Amino acid sequence: MRDFLLLRFLKTAPSVVILLFLTEGFTHAKQPPPPPKVYQPEIAYASNQGTTYSIYVANADGTNAVAVYSNKGFGAGSLSFVPGSGNGSGQLAFYELYSVKLLTFTVTASGITTSSVVTLATEPTLIHYVDVSPPSAAGQFVLYGVGHPDNTTTIKVISIAGGTPISVATDNLGDAVWSRDLTRIAVLVGNPNVAGVSQQIEMLDLDSSFHAGTATVIYEKSCDGCLNNLQFARTDDHVIFDGGQGVIYEIDADVASPSVATPFPVSGYQACFNHDDTEIIFRRFSDSHIFVYGISTMIQTAVSPSYGASPDFRAWSP
Repeated sequence: MRDFLLLRFLKTAPSVVILLFLTEGFTHAKQPPPPPKVYQPEIAYASNQGTTYSIYVANADGTNAVAVYSNKGFGAGSLSFVPGSGNGSGQLAFYELYSVKLLTFTVTASGITTSSVVTLATEPTLIHYVDVSPPSAAGQFVLYGVGHPDNTTTIKVISIAGGTPISVATDNLGDAVWSRDLTRIAVLVGNPNVAGVSQQIEMLDLDSSFHAGTATVIYEKSCDGCLNNLQFARTDDHVIFDGGQGVIYEIDADVASPSVATPFPVSGYQACFNHDDTEIIFRRFSDSHIFVYGISTMIQTAVSPSYGASPDFRAWSP
């Protein structure tokens, strides 16, 4: 009887009414479910909501951001992914006041969870920066700077497996990062927080015990603490750094000073290369939002919903 009535309706109703009837039926049809989220964390940054400070990891385009660590009252310092294979589960190092910490996160089809947070080192004075070395036969190591009351800093190294920190050098060392291996580091000589200081970037040779050897100056500038935030490239021997208000420079680490620093066409700071040096992540100078810049496309893409700090691109091999 129901099919008969429907057939009679279709025969006698005007075409407009039939169209409306069919359209209404389609709108009430079950919609297909959205595609599942894909979690491939390649960027990390710190941000805060009120007094809660968090570390986020997210896909390279900023999607599927997940807070993997939070605390109240003070935020984590600089962040550094532990370089490795793939963009699934992994680790990142960060500092919090007097401690260097190592966070392990697990990636599944349903999301990202924090597996553990361990303290690698605790110092009597504030820590200023951290950076994790590429993989090597000797393992991977966290480089960090320990501040002193006289404004000097001691660079130390500790294995991500733990152990006793090794002192590398002490001076007015405003920043330091690993090169592409364990044989040398890039260091910033001259405290970036002190005005009227002549600063220079050096490549510092290390022996197998991480003791400092020969230093080669690759860039120098007299300014009011304008140089800061060193980062080493992933595929070649280049260093990027803050060179002034909103200016990011790149320089060849194998060319001794006097040398030429090339600016990126962006206004920002705290830049870092991605795994194959085709993009950089940085804080926009005007509002500290996190952006990714494609070097060949020259396109800037926002990857954080608001203010962010200490952005880092994951160094990984496919």
